[in-house]
Amino acid sequence: MNLNLMKLATTFMFIIILAACGNQAEKAEKQSVHTEQSTSNHSDKQSDNLQQQVSVVDGTGQKITLEKPAKRIVEIRGSGLDMLAELGVKDVTTQIGYQELANYFFGKEKAKGFGKIRGSWIEPNIEDIIAAKPDLVIGGAYPHAELVNSLKGVAPVYLLTEKGHYMGAVRDLERLGVLTGKEKEAKQAINHFLTKLKEYKEKSPKNKSALVLMGSDTNFNVYTETSRTGSLLAEVTNYPKILKGGNPKQYEIPLSLEEILAINPDVLFMESLGNEPLSKQLSKNPVWSQLSAVKNNRVYEIDGKIWHSGRGTKGSSVILDHAMPLLYPEIFPKK
Repeated sequence: MNLNLMKLATTFMFIIILAACGNQAEKAEKQSVHTEQSTSNHSDKQSDNLQQQVSVVDGTGQKITLEKPAKRIVEIRGSGLDMLAELGVKDVTTQIGYQELANYFFGKEKAKGFGKIRGSWIEPNIEDIIAAKPDLVIGGAYPHAELVNSLKGVAPVYLLTEKGHYMGAVRDLERLGVLTGKEKEAKQAINHFLTKLKEYKEKSPKNKSALVLMGSDTNFNVYTETSRTGSLLAEVTNYPKILKGGNPKQYEIPLSLEEILAINPDVLFMESLGNEPLSKQLSKNPVWSQLSAVKNNRVYEIDGKIWHSGRGTKGSSVILDHAMPLLYPEIFPKK
């Protein structure tokens, strides 16, 4: 072959090889860009998920994590209903026995569309809870601790703080605000309650002692100063210290009428759980008529459902609004 032709063929082959290499490099570069974009998109999605993820500890100190704020709530303790009402949660399923409580805090129109859980408050129907497809279940440290395992894979269970100081309920509301994406509403409700409490405290002379009795006939308890109700009333009354070195987690203790006479409070609030008012049942006991509160007509039957189960800021506000005109009518006249 002619030497010039050989040089020309070699040059042509070199050009073809360079072009092929260029195409491969361009293809590799495009693939690299695509991979980087995919990785970036994946990172963005992970970041979005992390931004949506919410986490708190419940009333028992257990960590609760949700991939995104809860919308569909099952409430089986009753004590959380007023909190959910404060937060403006709309999709609620509750235990059948708490319908009246739901009506009170949400209003009948809103509450009539709530789902229903059969069974008792101690043993709610698991199948009904699962059928509700909840994002979050709200129960009590007692008696729902076992449900945490029973509902694993169905929904996380937030256990409310058990019966203690009223600030425990404030913390529960704050945490539920995080879990439902309603932190602003929680903060507003807490500020409203604490402002109301402060105003009542500033105006209260605190010169009356009061006790809250709960139960029926001879089977009744008295709320201690460490209970939600006792700690709340202790802010505005001379609430007796009845534990006498006992367990501070004794939120309710049994007292005889003779022991109550030894304390002899100025005012008695009666949380009746039986069919007949507790005050009427106790009036059959001769000691009853010796109490100062009885002699001065300062015995008041109260709404047991609200005082007992409305443990959030809304329920606590209702208790104050009910109690203050009865304790100090000259300062807080009934509206």
